[in-house]
Amino acid sequence: MAKVIIKECSDYALDEVKQQLNEGIEFLGGWDRFVSSGMKVLLKVNLIGPKTPDSAAVTHCELVRAVTQILRAKGCIVWIGDSSGGAIAGIAPTANSFKVSGLEQVAQDEGAVIKNFDREGVVEIETEDAQQMHLAKPLFEADFVINLPKLKTHSAGIYTGAVKNLFGCIPGLKKADYHRRAPDPRDLGMIIADIHQSLSVGLHIMDGVTAMEGEGPTAGNVYLAKKVLMSTDPLALDTV
Repeated sequence: MAKVIIKECSDYALDEVKQQLNEGIEFLGGWDRFVSSGMKVLLKVNLIGPKTPDSAAVTHCELVRAVTQILRAKGCIVWIGDSSGGAIAGIAPTANSFKVSGLEQVAQDEGAVIKNFDREGVVEIETEDAQQMHLAKPLFEADFVINLPKLKTHSAGIYTGAVKNLFGCIPGLKKADYHRRAPDPRDLGMIIADIHQSLSVGLHIMDGVTAMEGEGPTAGNVYLAKKVLMSTDPLALDTV
């Protein structure tokens, strides 16, 4: 049975976030269970669009900074990656999203590498029902992947968390194609399940310090949930 760890975290003060992360990961066997020096670790954030950290629409940059500092201290090479949703003038806004969210600055400050999934190439995989799907190449090049979802509501699926966050592994405007092909939440859920089955994601850490209610995933209200959740099982984490 998978463990889900819930830690209280009142704000994004760096020392507080790192303490709660370290204490929580200890319940899952400690960081050394997952990573070691020299490993390339990809942090798959929620970067839905060019939103500021206080919007509760994206994974907060200070939580990403905390994870990055912990991993860098263990000798890991840290990548921060995602592909934003939607389009501005026919172009996915991922590059701008990294700037507006503060994640580009975090990467510069902490010696991490930005991986814009729209520019990194794809790997073609075949799903269990023999459908072809193209997923961002860094997910297959990293030695270990950590999923960093945001706690939010979602108009197309009620809730978006650890499971839904991997939809961003589909680069660029292809995400819109899948939304058109799967307008029903159950059909979209099957696509997201295919993504999970095609990838190896070893750890899920949810940013719920601030969260979103109402018209998520971008237009809802921000509320202070004061939680960080951790698990090796994304479905268990979302269920909790």
